[in-house]
Amino acid sequence: MLDILSDVILQQAGNQPAVKLDSEYTECVVHADKQRLTAIIGHLVKNAQDATADDGSVKIHLRCEQKFAYIQIIDTGCGVTGKFIAERLFKPFDTTKGNAGMGIGVYEAREYIISQRGEISVQSEVGVGTVFSIKYPLLTA
Repeated sequence: MLDILSDVILQQAGNQPAVKLDSEYTECVVHADKQRLTAIIGHLVKNAQDATADDGSVKIHLRCEQKFAYIQIIDTGCGVTGKFIAERLFKPFDTTKGNAGMGIGVYEAREYIISQRGEISVQSEVGVGTVFSIKYPLLTA
């Protein structure tokens, strides 16, 4: 998982604000399609950067406990309403970016993570920021 998160940070390095990784783990092994999971987390991080002023903060927090990796993407961006989360956020082909996006990124993220027996949730407050939380199964021996 650290390789995936490091790749995401490298891919998003040209965008502001810079992404910081908060993790005390050296090993956190998951079974995943690396390219797909990197793209999915990268999309969530890019959304966080887009929603956050350049002087704001985007952070990825990783912890590994028992049978799961817990990843949080935390931003100090504009946030969204509970109504938006409930009615639009995970709906395919619904975008707030006009012609710049197809509106399938968050939907695809949820579908892939659920297909891997994981979970994804979001908490947000308008004017404060957003936290995407992912619970992803660790590779078991």
